[in-house]
Amino acid sequence: MKPCVFCGSGDGMATDEHVIPKWARNTFKMRGPLRLNVGEEPGDEVRFVAGLTHLKHHTAAAICSDCNNGYLSKISIAVQPILSR
Repeated sequence: MKPCVFCGSGDGMATDEHVIPKWARNTFKMRGPLRLNVGEEPGDEVRFVAGLTHLKHHTAAAICSDCNNGYLSKISIAVQPILSR
């Protein structure tokens, strides 16, 4: 794994993670496929990649499991009741 963008460690296992958490999809009634558009650099023109029902992102090159399942999970849990109102 490349170094985690949050802690810098390269030792942890990477995880598969929903880009938009399931609770957010349910709260905001997001149904059907999501459009995935990408650009290489900020400000670049984006291009359509896919329409996906369950958008997941493999975090192997970005976030280690310790960060994802530790403090990032706590942030998601903390904001859920605020954003769900």
